[in-house]
Amino acid sequence: MKSRHLLVFAVLVSVLPLQAQTVEQWISQARNYLGADSALNNVTSIPFIGTLETTGKVPSEKDKSILVEQPINLPLDIIFQKPYRQRITITGPKLIEVTALDGYDAWLRRTNPANPTQWQLTLLDVAQIKQLRAQSWDNLNFLAGIDKLGGTVRLDGRRPWMVSPV
Repeated sequence: MKSRHLLVFAVLVSVLPLQAQTVEQWISQARNYLGADSALNNVTSIPFIGTLETTGKVPSEKDKSILVEQPINLPLDIIFQKPYRQRITITGPKLIEVTALDGYDAWLRRTNPANPTQWQLTLLDVAQIKQLRAQSWDNLNFLAGIDKLGGTVRLDGRRPWMVSPV
């Protein structure tokens, strides 16, 4: 999720020139590249569906008692919803992991897909909730209004830096 946001941000940085622009000019140009302000301001949710590429230890084909690292592809479903809601679902063969934020509370639920009655729920702490809120805001507001929330965007001559406050 964060990598998707960084990818969009990197594309914008490479496409948009930064010659002596103010932060406001850069944000305006970046938003115009994505679409009209009216369209961007009316976005209330963004879904992402894809694959999480990772590695995991699996039994060796030659000797089942030995575990070897192999690439694993897991289905991934992310939805961000205004103002501060999100759900991230990663589905594996032995575990379904759902991280959710409802605005103020956040939790992680792990479920055994072979036996849904086997599950574990963990409430997330304040720092994790703030991170999830910032991710939701970043993905839905396209840099507009960060100053009203106490955040900043600054230019260092090469690229913009954004600090989310939520």
